Amino acid sequence: KVTNDDPLKVFKSMGTIIPIQDDVLLQMGMIRAVKILYSALIEAYGYEMAPKDHMLMAIGYPTSIGSFSPHSDVIKNTSGALSSILGGADGICIEPAYKDNPRLVRIARNTGLILREEAYLDKVNDPISGSYLINALVAQLVQKTWNSFLKQVKMP
Repeated sequence: KVTNDDPLKVFKSMGTIIPIQDDVLLQMGMIRAVKILYSALIEAYGYEMAPKDHMLMAIGYPTSIGSFSPHSDVIKNTSGALSSILGGADGICIEPAYKDNPRLVRIARNTGLILREEAYLDKVNDPISGSYLINALVAQLVQKTWNSFLKQVKMP
């Protein structure tokens, strides 16, 4: 049970939902940056919480319209799910382009399972750890976002 008496329990019970983006590198960096920024926000209020303790879910929504839209959405959401997992998302959810098409529903449902079971993404702790490009992107995202936040809000 979460009460107002323990803000850290409230912080730990909260999560974030992020839509899957087309840009693979930006998706990985954004997920890592959100986790770091959430921890920084909690530290600003005098509490400590590791970025790994923040629950983050990535959701892929159908976006394309046209004759090839179901297939382009499958490709976009698969690459987006892969980048979300590599970025550190705790969960992924892929919405099918057409919910009345059983084949597309099955593909959307199985995307995460295929990435986990056949790409062994659940066996590696942090596959992009040490990547200069991702680390530089995350640092830039965190710095710009945090500075923008501090301009908008006066922290206690």
